[in-house]
Amino acid sequence: IRDLVRSRGIGDVYKRQGRYLAAALALSSGAYVGDLELAPAIVQDMLTSEPEGPPNGPYGLALRIVIDILDGVGQHESAVRLLAHGDALGRGPDTDRAFLGNVEFGRAGVLLRRDADIGLALVAGQRATAHFESVRDVMGMTFCKFGEGVVAAEVGESVRSRELLRDALRDFSERGAPLFA
Repeated sequence: IRDLVRSRGIGDVYKRQGRYLAAALALSSGAYVGDLELAPAIVQDMLTSEPEGPPNGPYGLALRIVIDILDGVGQHESAVRLLAHGDALGRGPDTDRAFLGNVEFGRAGVLLRRDADIGLALVAGQRATAHFESVRDVMGMTFCKFGEGVVAAEVGESVRSRELLRDALRDFSERGAPLFA
């Protein structure tokens, strides 16, 4: 919605921050085939540039994807730097809750991959879920539920794990899949 001739609508903000998501997806594709040549440039860009406008869900998703990839391939210092960058950006008064949910989801993943205190990982996952629920982000909520199911399996709560994973699959099938149609 445009208020003034020079103002930009929310769609413009999503488009401008979309370049980060495109870069993260390119990195994800490269990581899948073992080619991380783009990683240094993408990380540098994310650390040195600020998103136009308050950080939003797509920017948060891009940040989370890059954090997950870096941490998964052993680039822990870069992952932590990006997580700290997300924390700093998330302190603004107009920060999108989907952005915050993605940062917390990334934090939970880092903590789990490093076998850190599982309680801290669960708290980060719960904060992510709360952020996604507040903006009715179906995909974010579904991924959080899936993550909680994996954690429950890790700590031996197989019944709880099956319930969460079944719910996540149902939610994705019923509500998430149409997003890709």
